[in-house]
Amino acid sequence: MTYKMNEALKPENHARPRGHLLDEERQKDYGVDLSNILIQTAPKTEKANEPMPENLLYVPGFVHDVSRFSLSGAPHPNPQLATLGALACQSFLVSRKVRSASTSRPSVYLLALAGSGTGKDYPRLVNQHILSCINMGSHIIDSCASGEGLEDRIVIKQVLLMQTDEFNFMLSDFAKGIESRFRALESLLLRLYSAAHGSHTGRVKAGKEAPLTVQQPGLVIFGTATPERFRRALTVDMIEGGLASRCIVVESEERSRGQKAREVDEMSDDILEAASYWANFVPQTAGKSNNLSSINPSLLVIPLTPEAEAIMDDLERHADDQNIKFARKNSIAATLWTRVHEAAGRLAVVYACSKNRLEPIIDQDAARWACDFSVWACEQLNLMVARHVAENAFHAIWLRIEDVIRKNGGHASQSLLINKLKISSKQLQEAVEAMGLGRRIALVEVKTRGRARMEYTLLDAAHEDDGG
Repeated sequence: MTYKMNEALKPENHARPRGHLLDEERQKDYGVDLSNILIQTAPKTEKANEPMPENLLYVPGFVHDVSRFSLSGAPHPNPQLATLGALACQSFLVSRKVRSASTSRPSVYLLALAGSGTGKDYPRLVNQHILSCINMGSHIIDSCASGEGLEDRIVIKQVLLMQTDEFNFMLSDFAKGIESRFRALESLLLRLYSAAHGSHTGRVKAGKEAPLTVQQPGLVIFGTATPERFRRALTVDMIEGGLASRCIVVESEERSRGQKAREVDEMSDDILEAASYWANFVPQTAGKSNNLSSINPSLLVIPLTPEAEAIMDDLERHADDQNIKFARKNSIAATLWTRVHEAAGRLAVVYACSKNRLEPIIDQDAARWACDFSVWACEQLNLMVARHVAENAFHAIWLRIEDVIRKNGGHASQSLLINKLKISSKQLQEAVEAMGLGRRIALVEVKTRGRARMEYTLLDAAHEDDGG
């Protein structure tokens, strides 16, 4: 402080602009030479996570009624959590009972990301109450520690609703791959998703002559996690292995203002009546009751209108184009597009059953909603993966640099990056130079009232890799 006061009092410094000493301090040299990527123009606005469009939060009928009740009764109402919880409940109720004319089954894997204290528990309580009232409470599982445990339950119950909080812990266990039981569980989740179209044969147990087989098993997942922990749990292997592409991931809004909570037993009879209808529903085959539905179900086939078929076909072509586009870049995002069309088909079945349980049909509204939902979720997951999933240690530093720049409003000084990332100037130089060569980062001159300031910013190539 004494030094600065003495310098300010020197006559030769009176003509210099106010704050010049502070500017000199800020321009401290950390030994990073970026003259080769210095530019003088400002960057474009950074692409941000898109909020979930409101039209995707509305599914007429049962889903709307359940989500509306959740919003009215939760201590902190959250539209995304309420909608995903209701979708999971409807998906569970119609699994092993219906399919679309294009063979889509309704079982889905839904993951809701929300911060602590945002009300993740209330939608689960609502689903528990609904299933308990229709004598299906034993079909709910909170979590599963091994593939064997989940397999035993699905073989006995045929249909399960897994409602798991802190789903990121399960993903972290998969990523570590230390214990065989976690590898077996991940493998089973992959197989059960696909087995909804066929069958799953369990393992051979000691003392048993043959393993048990379940036809068209229905596993529905409603998982929740905090956004940051979920991002840290994601890995390249998990994405390339196909688990991420099977999941519909939705990040919710920030915590809302509190309200007076309601007991779940204040639910209207209309909701329980609709749930009971599906619980007791047995598809008819050739005018006769299917008495063996619990063993080998004959599913109600839900037709698609010509307009709905055209919308679904358009999505399939778009997803194929996106897959090819990212594959040419050797991007792991290509894998995420492989099941967008399948996810939309499953969501369309859920929509149709929610809207009209007596005569479900996949019309233009159902197809458009399902396709928009699936594409939006995939694009947001693509963005998350591009920004947070590293392929190696060097790539991890690269992503952290970009993250700091984004969180600082799209720009960051050299000293800020070093302080935030806790890395050496050499590590910063190596990462930034590589990013420059990849057209991802640049150093720009920012004019101020005093001395010009140099800051880092992301270039368009980084934005393109984010969103496609």
